[in-house]
Amino acid sequence: MQRRYWLIGGLLLGLGSLWIGMLAYFSPLSTIVQDEVGHIVIAQRAWQRPAFVLDTWGRFGNTLFYMPAALGGLYVARAFAVLMTAFTASLYLLIARQLEFRYWYLVPLFFYLQPWVSQFAYATTVLPFAVCLGLTAYCSLNQRWLWAALAIGCLPLMRHEGLLLLGFWGLYRLSQRDWRSALISGLPLLIYYALCWLVLGNRPWMIFFEPKPTDFYGSGTWWHFGPDLLAGIGWPLVLLGLAGAVWSWRKRQLWFIVWPSVMYGLSHVVIYRFGLFASGGYSYFLLPIAFVIGLWATQALEVLHLLLVRWLAPAQLFWPLVGLFVVVALRWPAQLRPIPVDLEAQASLEAQTWIAQNQPQAQPIYATHVWFYYFQKLPLPAPNKLWWSVPKPETMRPGTLVVWDQHYSERMGWPAQQFADQTEWQQLHTIADRVIIYQRR
Repeated sequence: MQRRYWLIGGLLLGLGSLWIGMLAYFSPLSTIVQDEVGHIVIAQRAWQRPAFVLDTWGRFGNTLFYMPAALGGLYVARAFAVLMTAFTASLYLLIARQLEFRYWYLVPLFFYLQPWVSQFAYATTVLPFAVCLGLTAYCSLNQRWLWAALAIGCLPLMRHEGLLLLGFWGLYRLSQRDWRSALISGLPLLIYYALCWLVLGNRPWMIFFEPKPTDFYGSGTWWHFGPDLLAGIGWPLVLLGLAGAVWSWRKRQLWFIVWPSVMYGLSHVVIYRFGLFASGGYSYFLLPIAFVIGLWATQALEVLHLLLVRWLAPAQLFWPLVGLFVVVALRWPAQLRPIPVDLEAQASLEAQTWIAQNQPQAQPIYATHVWFYYFQKLPLPAPNKLWWSVPKPETMRPGTLVVWDQHYSERMGWPAQQFADQTEWQQLHTIADRVIIYQRR
């Protein structure tokens, strides 16, 4: 019997991964957000210049996670993300089994049924964070406190909100007089800070002392994430997940596992409500919660089974009702399609191809669009000075190529009118009014 359950769980993991992998494969020049490309660019450059591992924007933990896969480009990095997703779902499947959920093998089903998993799980940088959250939960459940300490200690290296979780976890271990685990949990962050201080001479911890609101991203209401969460999780899973959460309210072991994810979500609500720390307020930031929804939804099946057996109907109706629920819930992820081609990515690729064919010896080349950096393999200026850290046009020497784009160039200090002076600049090529290639005379 147990073998059959393992086969069902493995089959669900495989089918979910295959579906997401297909969406990724047929979305080659597309992104949910272009930050995804930026992180891959940093991970690639870190092989030539290891100091880029310490880049604050790239996040030390994310860059280390993606470095091996980034060598193969975006396709390989996305395949690695799909594997990370499956690995994390497997951890929560093991957690459900250890907590003696009756239908533990269905955790992957209720995870992959959430439409935002299909939408984000191959193209987001919060997956390393989710992996470490899952490892923290699994190791804590098995009282492997030193491994749990290392896992939760890595969270701030991937997202700054992880510092809050690390602080609470450290206080909990101190309350249990486990000084060793509490101290070890702070080691990854201390090592990162020491490396930044020694190699780059900067102090990345200062960001936590600058919580001022930002005008760039703005702020939102307390319910800012609500509509996106309802759409991302899907109302069938929202209802089932809430039922499981309420039913398991007094199950101390389960809440001990899920509290970091719940607190992580609440921290984003507060941060964006007041527009702090330049948070974009994107719903994909909350994707790690999807694994907890999968746990709660699986727990809710026990509620349904209990109701059928005791009060409502014959127990034989249980599996037909579960099947009907799956058919209804499957409607939302099944509607997803590969993301349409990013026109800016297409224009950047065409610009790179044109330069390779017509100006192969031109040096230096400057650009402000991250897609062009991905295709052209341009060097980044320095850690913490990324593709937007471009020189002013008047300081460029004759022969310089400028790849001007309509999205970022104005914002990064390249006003279009500055290149209109034909005595200073020659317009070489235009691509759909999105990208213009200039050369300094």
